Amino acid sequence: MVIERTCRIDTELKPFLIEMGFSSDYTGQLLREKKNVQINGRTYDVDFTLKKGDVVRVTVEDEKTDIEPSDGEIDIVYEDEFFLVVNKPSCLASVPTIRHYPDNHCSRVAGYYVRTNQACGIHIINRLDYETKGLVVFAKNRFVCNIAKKCRIEKLYSATVEGILKEKEGIVDRPIYKEGKNKKRLIDERGMKAVTAYRVVSESEEGSFLEFMLKTGRTHQIRLHMASLGHPLTGDTLYGDKEGHFDLCCRKISFVFPLNGNEYKFEL
Repeated sequence: MVIERTCRIDTELKPFLIEMGFSSDYTGQLLREKKNVQINGRTYDVDFTLKKGDVVRVTVEDEKTDIEPSDGEIDIVYEDEFFLVVNKPSCLASVPTIRHYPDNHCSRVAGYYVRTNQACGIHIINRLDYETKGLVVFAKNRFVCNIAKKCRIEKLYSATVEGILKEKEGIVDRPIYKEGKNKKRLIDERGMKAVTAYRVVSESEEGSFLEFMLKTGRTHQIRLHMASLGHPLTGDTLYGDKEGHFDLCCRKISFVFPLNGNEYKFEL
């Protein structure tokens, strides 16, 4: 991948590369090696000062991943040179673990890259829990990932919860805390700030169907916040006590990617 940017004001090369979206560590590597950076089509001196109108061209090298590829299929929603967007099924781990090795979402994506001869890293922009299904965005290299994670990413989830809510919409602002190695999280002031906005879409004898907008991205956030209101997600035996169909889904994702100025919008 080649990234090119024209300098608008006189400045030093290092801050300009960081402004382009490269991390400080990666910028240091580029400046030491020099082989992947050109200014106006030529190599440069380490202490090079850019002038207005200078064109900086950076070649981002292909990546490899240590994740073992698998033959599992993936449901591709979108793909370009920067991103791969996949519809993750429920009951599939996002990353390799002792319990979920070698078949997991990252391993399946790694296998897809191998089958399509793409030298890409595995960088998840929005990781979903094991039980949660829906849209997952993968960046194809660490440079793209570094920029994307600085973007304002809007995510909309949906799920069915137990019972009928008195308040049909609202905001839950309750900190979430992880104690030791326990999988289950707690509402506790020792925890990290967590904010969930919800809206009731429909109601029936089976419960209420809601949409959620996350203001933060804590593990089990929607599940724990709804359980704290007395309306756990249907089928969530971790934070509720009834069996049923667990249908938490990341249905929409949108963000503007500054590298190309495109607005990315995905919806299931």
